[in-house]
Amino acid sequence: PTVPTFPPPTDVLEATKGTMRPAGGLPREFPIDVEVGGEVVAVDAVTPSLVESFSRTTNPGWGTPDVGAAWVASGGAGGDHYTQGAEAAHLLTNVDVARLDLSPVSGADHDVQTDVATAALATGGPQLVAVVARAADGDNLYMAQLSISTTQTITLTLRKRVAGTETQLATVATTLTHSAFAFFRLRLQVIGAELKARVWPAAAEEPLGWQVVATDSSLTAGGSIGCRSVRQTANTNADLVVSWDSVQLLNPQAFSVIRSQNGVVKTHPAGVAVRLAHLPIAPL
Repeated sequence: PTVPTFPPPTDVLEATKGTMRPAGGLPREFPIDVEVGGEVVAVDAVTPSLVESFSRTTNPGWGTPDVGAAWVASGGAGGDHYTQGAEAAHLLTNVDVARLDLSPVSGADHDVQTDVATAALATGGPQLVAVVARAADGDNLYMAQLSISTTQTITLTLRKRVAGTETQLATVATTLTHSAFAFFRLRLQVIGAELKARVWPAAAEEPLGWQVVATDSSLTAGGSIGCRSVRQTANTNADLVVSWDSVQLLNPQAFSVIRSQNGVVKTHPAGVAVRLAHLPIAPL
């Protein structure tokens, strides 16, 4: 509940556990009691397991995220991968040679999003930018790719690369229009064999529903997420710069917890089930 003034003039709210916050602030429901292998812990914060603002200047390479493991670059020269104080960049000096930066993460189920923009309208042929998940390397990965055409239309596809062979899994023509330096937010979710993606202007609200969905089980064990850029064969945007910002791995998440809320103290192996300690009561 929200107390509009404190101390209140008449009523007093008593609680055995609570979190003070500004009215309307987030998170609304912390702390949350969850059960982990018989031990109840209080979760007081949840954060993505990779957070990247690129608020640094590095060249060559992207350096290390705010939260997460260092980026590993491939494709082109070392100086084609750099950060510039507020965003990261790929410099595409030639066609058909992808620039790829990967950060190792835990697990194989990934929900990752990033903001991406290109510095020029496409000429000659498409510009291709993608967010990557479940990647072992540049030849084995899943990706949600934007194909930016010479007429400024944007097509979203789900794709896989297995042993270097690329296959389209699903496609949708979006209603978005590309313009130079305009950021779009691209989100890819890979859970089990289910792949889902959506894209929207970075300054807008995230839309409901997934715009493209596919099922595939070719890749099961890749452990990195990342960003990929390439100029298609016919593209004539010499030295095209692709900008990346606000990379987040939304799932898996990291929980900050207060241990042993029920008096149980124990160690927990990897993979132990995590569930709500107190199930919500649903009205009939």
